[in-house]
Amino acid sequence: VHPFLPSIIQSLPLKGVPPRLASAALEALGELSQVTKEAMIPWIGSLIPHILETMQDQSSASKQRTSLRTLGQIVGGTGYVITPYLDYPHLLPLATSVLP
Repeated sequence: VHPFLPSIIQSLPLKGVPPRLASAALEALGELSQVTKEAMIPWIGSLIPHILETMQDQSSASKQRTSLRTLGQIVGGTGYVITPYLDYPHLLPLATSVLP
């Protein structure tokens, strides 16, 4: 999977798509991060802002929950655990607002 990681990440439809497709892409991204672990680190800077943007989207609660789950999978897989709270100060309030 590692040699194909850049192509896979670039081909995932994460923006401007119907909520169901966006959720499926986010789920794929989360699962991919579980397999590739630290190899995902170069893309964190571009993926996290999009995941947070999706988490703020009030139009689909399912998409919000999927975003939160994906974020957890990415940070857990890459070891990028504490730094997101420093890099994105609004992350904790946003995440707690999505939780049921």
